Amino acid sequence: SLCVCVCGCHHKPFIPQCREELPRPYHPLPSLHFTMAERGPEYGDLAERNAKLAAKFDNTLAASIFGWINETAGTDLSGDFQEALKDGQALCKLINALAPGSVKGISASKAPFKQMENISKFLEALPAYGVRQTDLFQTAALFEGTNLAQVLSTLENLRRIAAQKADGVDVPSQANSSSVFQKKDKVDKWLPKRGGAPLADKKDKPLAEFNKFTEKEGAGKEGNAYGDLAERMAKLDAKYDKGLEDELRTWIQGQTGKTVGEDFQESLKDGVLLCEVANKNGASIKINTNKMAFKQRENIDNFLKFCDTKGLVSSDKFQVTDLYEGSNMVQVLTTLNALQRKC
Repeated sequence: SLCVCVCGCHHKPFIPQCREELPRPYHPLPSLHFTMAERGPEYGDLAERNAKLAAKFDNTLAASIFGWINETAGTDLSGDFQEALKDGQALCKLINALAPGSVKGISASKAPFKQMENISKFLEALPAYGVRQTDLFQTAALFEGTNLAQVLSTLENLRRIAAQKADGVDVPSQANSSSVFQKKDKVDKWLPKRGGAPLADKKDKPLAEFNKFTEKEGAGKEGNAYGDLAERMAKLDAKYDKGLEDELRTWIQGQTGKTVGEDFQESLKDGVLLCEVANKNGASIKINTNKMAFKQRENIDNFLKFCDTKGLVSSDKFQVTDLYEGSNMVQVLTTLNALQRKC
């Protein structure tokens, strides 16, 4: 039977193992080998989790996705899956080919925050096209290669919806639908924050009701902590030194003349206070006060570059997502403590 592609061509053979309602578009490709992007050494629970994610990465599906993107958007993707997509340009061209005008101003800059902005624009355009919020990957999943299996899943969902539309199916917009990420404010008071306020009184929301909520809204998706990841985060929480946090809070307040709130991560995640500390110690960083995520990440990145000038080694430095997403506040404390000794 025929496989109906988005571009209107008819290729053989039909892929019988396709698990979707419609046959997924297929384009014959030369033999390509796709790899998860190489990262530094990982240990313990994190290494085990990433190994499981890597095992879920389907090279055959990646090759098929590349073929579809190239055919649809007129790109020429090849080689490493993450490296080919991480600047976000091909993804923005793809959604513009499917829904013209979805993304305006695609950046060709090599600056990380500009590339992340491209990815964010692509993701923001998908719900209007019909992709559910819960099926979206996070920017870091692609840009940092933390969950390429989820990136593949999102793109496969997009391809399926594109095929349905090409076949005349009316796929409703998901732009106004909610997700567990949009409802973050509803669950934050029941979740422990690293370096922040303690859990709210359980009487405010029974644990069973909270568990029911998370299961309904997408348990196991990136953004929630389950299994090995939950265990790793619990271990990080156990290592968190509240006394050191208080010491660093006092130091930052002395450097900037501004108050650092009770929630340490929320107070620092926009990078403004960190850049002010850097400028107090000889840097000349142009500080972004914009509330957009990529601008706040840029502040953090500029602060980390300042740390390089102070001689901090890689093992002493946190990564942007460690602070911005609160995924490793222990490492944030380590960096600030090392910097404090050098300033």
